[in-house]
Amino acid sequence: MKHGAELRKLKQEGKAYTSKLSYLRWKSTWRFKNMAQAIGEPTAGEDQPTEIKPSQHPPAIAHSSQQRDEDS
Repeated sequence: MKHGAELRKLKQEGKAYTSKLSYLRWKSTWRFKNMAQAIGEPTAGEDQPTEIKPSQHPPAIAHSSQQRDEDS
């Protein structure tokens, strides 16, 4: 097991994972960044883990919950 600065460096490059969950989290953010770059939008927080704040939820989530309320 690597530790210290070496592990942090590998984590930033996406080559070291502490668990399956951290790998999946990295993979999903990597895919999102690639999609955003393909669209041409700037990606926020390249070197920081992205934290979703309540104001940043995608509108799709809000729409799906509203439709569920209407159907019931």
